Amino acid sequence: MEMHLGDVLGILGAVGYLTAYAALQIRREFAKSVFYSISNFLSALLVAISLLYDFNLAAMIIQMTWMVISGFGIYRCLKYMSSERPEEPGKA
Repeated sequence: MEMHLGDVLGILGAVGYLTAYAALQIRREFAKSVFYSISNFLSALLVAISLLYDFNLAAMIIQMTWMVISGFGIYRCLKYMSSERPEEPGKA
């Protein structure tokens, strides 16, 4: 079996999904971290790129939706983290 770039990217994306899911099962609070959302976003991106080599509309819809949801998760995590910073002395 000959491996192409699309295959490698798809496999890396699948490994990313599985790693994030395993981390979630081991440590539930991992879902609240920005790393969980970034991992899911990058995994979906890699699988979506791999689909450009061997297109499947249903799979692409799933990956695009996964990226939108993960992007929203990244936004929420970053927004929460910025609101958690203590104010600098002298600023009201």
